[in-house]
Amino acid sequence: ILGRVPYINGFIRKEDREIVLNWMEKMGVMHLKDQNFQFLSEGEKQLITLIRTFIQESEIIVLDEPLTHLDLKYKSKILELLKEIKKIDKTIISIFHDLESIKYISDRVVLLKNGGILKDGEVNDILTKDNLTQLFEENLIQFFLF
Repeated sequence: ILGRVPYINGFIRKEDREIVLNWMEKMGVMHLKDQNFQFLSEGEKQLITLIRTFIQESEIIVLDEPLTHLDLKYKSKILELLKEIKKIDKTIISIFHDLESIKYISDRVVLLKNGGILKDGEVNDILTKDNLTQLFEENLIQFFLF
């Protein structure tokens, strides 16, 4: 419910509860609804934190490593949800270190290095072997992206 605080005005409405439960259902974590946050695993905490973000229904969503601590099942679920959110004209700004995830959900990529912008543009133009070698200062092996 904490993600709904801007909408609550002193009391929790049925609508707020339904929004939270809907997102818990989408994420497949209904079994956690009565659990104490401090006793959850790191992956479960990450999922609940993402739900707190999504239930705010903001036009711009900012995420920092949203797939951290998640197993493959939940990584896939989050990526699909982010694609759905993007389709309804919401802006998602996210930090990813997983290049495959970036390629899957992003339209635009900004590579940052030493506090500045190294490259900025469309995914296929930016996620190239040359750009990534420049970013990481290593001659990267041929991998999934190239």
